[in-house]
Order: sequence, then C-alpha cells, then structure tokens
Amino acid sequence: TYIEFFEKLKQPRLMELVTSTTYDCLRVLLKSVDQAVVSTSHRTVLKNLGYWLGQITLARNKPLKGKHMDLKSTLLDAFENGRLTAVLPLVCKVLEGVQKSKAFKMPVPWTAGLMSLLAEIHDVPNLRTNLMFEVEVLC
Repeated sequence: TYIEFFEKLKQPRLMELVTSTTYDCLRVLLKSVDQAVVSTSHRTVLKNLGYWLGQITLARNKPLKGKHMDLKSTLLDAFENGRLTAVLPLVCKVLEGVQKSKAFKMPVPWTAGLMSLLAEIHDVPNLRTNLMFEVEVLC
C-alpha cells in the first residue's frame, strides 16, 4: 500500500506532509459541501479522502487533529443543515480506520461518543436508506 511505501522511506516528515495535505483537501471540499449533496462524484471524493485519512491516522494509532477535522461537530452541522448525504459517509469512512487501531477501538470514549451520535442519526425517522447502511456497515 501507499502507507507501507511511505513508512519504508523512513521519512517521518513525508507522512506529516501527506496528512496535512489530506486535511487541506478535505477542508476545501467541505467548504463546498452543498455541491457534494447533489454531486455523486464530489461525495465519492469525500468518501475516498475520508477513508485515506482514517488509514493514515486512526489505523496507525494517530489521533485526528481536532483543529483540522472535528468529526462530531462536522456531523452535527451536517445534520442541522441538511448535508448528511455528503458528510455522514465521509465520517463513516474515516472511522473505518478504527478497525485496525489499537488505541481507538471501543470502548475508547472518543470512539464511543462518535458511534453513539451515529446511532442517534441512524434512528432519525425518514433517514435515507443508503445513510442508514453506511452506519450499519461501520458497526
């Protein structure tokens, strides 16, 4: 994988740069999240970057930097503003990194809090089936 390749290069600054660039890309895409609600390709890029972020951070036992990506706030904002279609799959993909982690597996409070919020969103009446499925796959 790319991650293994980067690690074999033994250049820690490179992984920091890749992580920082990933945060920057997500920040830019989330600024136009309204477009992602209607654009399948935009949502796909968000999901792919979310998965990548989860693999280069959580799966490697590295925390997400709250100042760069606060998943809980991002989810709550998306819920309040009708953007779950774009944001919920992103968050679920980031959280897939927990599966490979030793530091972030349940019942770690950070993970448990996010999973609890996702469970509450899952139970919202009239939630789109594909969004419910994203949460169910994560569990």
